[in-house]
Amino acid sequence: MLYSDNKPVVVEALKSYMSAYEKINNSNIERYEILGNGVTKSIFANGVSVYANHTNEKIQSPVGDLEPYQFVVGN
Repeated sequence: MLYSDNKPVVVEALKSYMSAYEKINNSNIERYEILGNGVTKSIFANGVSVYANHTNEKIQSPVGDLEPYQFVVGN
């Protein structure tokens, strides 16, 4: 796979994740919870929580509906 062929995809992925990376920057995961139905919650040392849907279906979570493989950064 050539980088030049995939550069737009890589750039778009990094842009979409940048906000999350900035919020958890230099912070360790303190706790990881499996909430059920394919949803997890990662709690970072700085108080930030990340909810993730690990399924290929839309799932209801504590932060609202999560699309397939979507994650949401909360507090």
